[in-house]
Amino acid sequence: FNSIQEYKLNPEKFLGRPKLPKYKDKEGRHLVIYTAQAVSKTSLKMGKIKLSGLNFSLPTKVKQENLNQVRIVPKSDCYVIEVIYEEKELKTEETTEKIAAIDLGVNNLIGLTSNQLGFRPILVNGRPLKSLNQFYNQKKASLQKQLPSGKYWSNRLSRLTRKRQQKINDYYHQVSNYLVKTLLDLSIDTLVIGKNKNWKNQVNLGKINNQNFTSIPHNNLIEKISYKCKLKGIKVVEREESYTSIASFLDSDEIPIYAEEIEGAEIKFSGVRLKRGLYRSKSGKIINADVNASYNILRKAFPKAFAEGIERCVVHPRLVTPTKQKMKGSA
Repeated sequence: FNSIQEYKLNPEKFLGRPKLPKYKDKEGRHLVIYTAQAVSKTSLKMGKIKLSGLNFSLPTKVKQENLNQVRIVPKSDCYVIEVIYEEKELKTEETTEKIAAIDLGVNNLIGLTSNQLGFRPILVNGRPLKSLNQFYNQKKASLQKQLPSGKYWSNRLSRLTRKRQQKINDYYHQVSNYLVKTLLDLSIDTLVIGKNKNWKNQVNLGKINNQNFTSIPHNNLIEKISYKCKLKGIKVVEREESYTSIASFLDSDEIPIYAEEIEGAEIKFSGVRLKRGLYRSKSGKIINADVNASYNILRKAFPKAFAEGIERCVVHPRLVTPTKQKMKGSA
């Protein structure tokens, strides 16, 4: 009821009118949490996790002093055992000099740039995820057509959905590991991630592009990148990225922050975005649009990051795919 009162006073804070929570299914499945005290210390010393009341154990590399808790999480058609442990973070640098930025997308999952002279931008291939989602949507539609009238879900659909999520999660770990390793090799102390508030709800890229963009869980990737960076002492900054894709980096266009008072106002930039992921500057130079956006995210967060000029900035990227393993799903 407090939420409804707050909604009436400040509706802009909510995505919609708050609803009363539903009752839990009495025959449903629920999260089970085991504290460290409920885990066999003898088994931990042998490199195994043995939970109180269960007659099986699991191999682990977690040390007894680092173990926090173990959770049994119900998923669509299975249970997942999560081991929560503490790991010491490296101290982050107080200075912000060596900076990198990423722009998140679909065909190019990540566009990575840096203010380090001579660094060649990197585009991380997003087509494996796009292909996986297309397969999933087609297979899901096919299976749903086979369901009897009045039924909307089945065990095969649960299995298909779980496998899709596992493949996405695996690819995200590959991508985030590759990204953090690259940042460490460059001695980067700060990473800027472009992200707008409610970007999935307000995106307007056309029907097909909207479906592709919203079906890729970018927040999941951001979380993986963020915690892995923090463990290695790299500071992570999230920056709103309005107008970064249409402003010209090569022409040093000023990049405003989107706000209601300038909505509908005419804002002009030096360059123009072309089809097929290209951007043309005022001088006619054509660069990759995702690289242009990533550079703009960087200088929007740190306007003095290119104090020595942008003349030596490399704008021709290289495409990488962190893993070549087969991404096609199966039912």
